[in-house]
Amino acid sequence: TARLLGVVRPEQAVIDWILKRTGPETWYGDDPAVLSASRGRLRVFHRTDVQEDVAEIVGRFTRPVQPQVSMRVRFVNTSDLNWRNGLVHLLKPAALGPDGQQVWLIAPEDLALIRNRLKLDRQAGPVNQRVLANNGQTTTIATGQSVNYISGLDLASGVYAAYQPIVAQLHEGVTAAFTPLWTTDGSAVDLDVRVSTRVVNKLHYAQSAAPLRSGSQEMVVQVPEVAATSFEQTLNWPTSQVLLISAGVQPTKASSGRSPLNFSSGSAEVLILAELDPPVSARAAARRVAPANR
Repeated sequence: TARLLGVVRPEQAVIDWILKRTGPETWYGDDPAVLSASRGRLRVFHRTDVQEDVAEIVGRFTRPVQPQVSMRVRFVNTSDLNWRNGLVHLLKPAALGPDGQQVWLIAPEDLALIRNRLKLDRQAGPVNQRVLANNGQTTTIATGQSVNYISGLDLASGVYAAYQPIVAQLHEGVTAAFTPLWTTDGSAVDLDVRVSTRVVNKLHYAQSAAPLRSGSQEMVVQVPEVAATSFEQTLNWPTSQVLLISAGVQPTKASSGRSPLNFSSGSAEVLILAELDPPVSARAAARRVAPANR
């Protein structure tokens, strides 16, 4: 992690992956345990079997098949939920979210069938956006825009004292955070994925009379009505498979052109397609070929 000069506390990713592998309860039980990290050093005290698991994770950081993970990510939205019709057998379930979100693995040769079936109401973000993540570190992709609203009032000082609106912001759209860690042979990554969605359905107006030295000032504040979902899953993602994530069906606002999730109908399914590029290093290729030669 000492080489990642542009990353704040990159050693935290090592700790996080160790906890995912061994379980947080491993470090807070009856066994004496120490787990601490700095940019250049990791300190571990535990049973031999736990130290072996830690060594495997650390080796994937210090001797990765390549230092970065390259992905192509595409956000799409569709109001036609029947895109699944006749294609369900091609979707291999990989994870489920708490609010009905789903994650599937797809064979690359079947990806064209799914793309052709999707009726896109709107392309959310660039087509096949290439994303480079440092091995084991988090990279975040966000679509959408900020929504300003009047959250409160502030008494301005001066000759003419009066209340001024306090303008705050909400981000609406889709945010996806990918944290990939190469396996030892480079045939897959262990992926921690977090996806959140937010739609500002309406800004409700509330009258607010504010007292002044002489009389009062009538003002209006806004109270946002927000629909939001989020989920986090860790899964194994082979380089030979395409990742398809459904963030669920989100409400839309047909009467307003402001929302990034605005379609002709009252709801739309948010989908994320992600393709993983295999490592290009000679060492990774040798590791993938070696088992076949035995």
